[in-house]
Amino acid sequence: MSQSPHLYLGPAIQRWRPSTPADIQHAIDNGALEERHWLDIKRQLNHDKHDKIELARDAASFANDGGVLLIGVDEDRPTGKLTLAPTRLSGLAETVEQILHQRCDPSLFVQCHPIPVSPEDMENGYLVIEIPPSPLAPHMVDGQYHGRGDKTNHRLNDAAVERLFAIRAARQVTAEQLIAAEIARDPIEDDRDQDVRLYAVAHPIASPPELLTPHLMGEELRTLVARAAITPNTDSWLQRLTAYNEPRAVGRGWHTYDLHSRILAPDAVGKDRAQADLEISDDGSIALFASALVGTKSIGYARPVGQRFVYTEGAVGLVRALVTLAGEVGTTFGYRGQWEIAVGLTNLNGLVHSSTPSVGEPDQLLRYSASRYVQGTSAGTGELQEAPGPVVSRLMYKFVRALGAEQFFADVFAHHGKSE
Repeated sequence: MSQSPHLYLGPAIQRWRPSTPADIQHAIDNGALEERHWLDIKRQLNHDKHDKIELARDAASFANDGGVLLIGVDEDRPTGKLTLAPTRLSGLAETVEQILHQRCDPSLFVQCHPIPVSPEDMENGYLVIEIPPSPLAPHMVDGQYHGRGDKTNHRLNDAAVERLFAIRAARQVTAEQLIAAEIARDPIEDDRDQDVRLYAVAHPIASPPELLTPHLMGEELRTLVARAAITPNTDSWLQRLTAYNEPRAVGRGWHTYDLHSRILAPDAVGKDRAQADLEISDDGSIALFASALVGTKSIGYARPVGQRFVYTEGAVGLVRALVTLAGEVGTTFGYRGQWEIAVGLTNLNGLVHSSTPSVGEPDQLLRYSASRYVQGTSAGTGELQEAPGPVVSRLMYKFVRALGAEQFFADVFAHHGKSE
């Protein structure tokens, strides 16, 4: 069973954290469970086509702004009175996730929180379906977009759909701004015009300014960083971070030995040596810098040439580490909201994927056709922790696709948990 959620029930109501039927009954008695823009209630979920489509439409409509579906509460329509009506829990959460994966386009991330009737009756109870605001909204169901009114769903008109797509476009502008700020404080001046460097930021949108202030220099945060540093394909950068850290004006920083944090690196830094810097701020924001994601290999038999390539696996691994760390920070220190995440790579023009074979003709290679790559998305703490693969995909799929390398990362981008 997943941990009890902190559910948003409106601007005048504090976040609700139900863990027992008594919590639900208390919310009913206080009038907090009245159906509204962010809450819908269902007696049960039948397995017929109509109920499946209705569930998908409800979830898709909530995904525009965020909302909650509660299964296991009955409503008397004439009076509006709500009563507890436990439903069968066995397999229900899996069924809900499967329906939303199959019927929502694009597929929709939700978190299901079962609440059993009692420790003696774990088979029956209530299912809370938490639907965070989706960065991919609007979601289509059966060829139509849906929105949520005061108490009911409706088909979105063209203007509403255009507004949601404009919000998605604005997120990319935010990503460009975040990455530009990181490039401006690049800690290594040398080889800026030749070296491939990665800049990544995870910013909690609505965290308290002092979210991490009491914890910044503690062992718990250091442990989270050390855990993120063992992400596959990041050994050249992150695994040398944890021994070198210090307090900074904005929070706490970790850096590789030669870099000496986010000040200009000394001349002794090797031009081809991988360097990294990780910075975590009081409000939970995380900034990651990595250099030397470029190499050279001989391509071709008859007349081999030196072809520069980008360490694609390393870049994806570093982004995966940032996503994982943000999810761990949010979960550990009590931030359950949304994050803005941005990734940037520089000096890519003409480079090939790092796993490009050394055979074939050099002029037939698929080379990256732009100087920079910048991409942004948003995600809730729950998605960062439970389904980091799709978040990494939203950030990096377009990059690896342009290199013809998407088949190498199918498992990394898959919709599974953090344990792989």
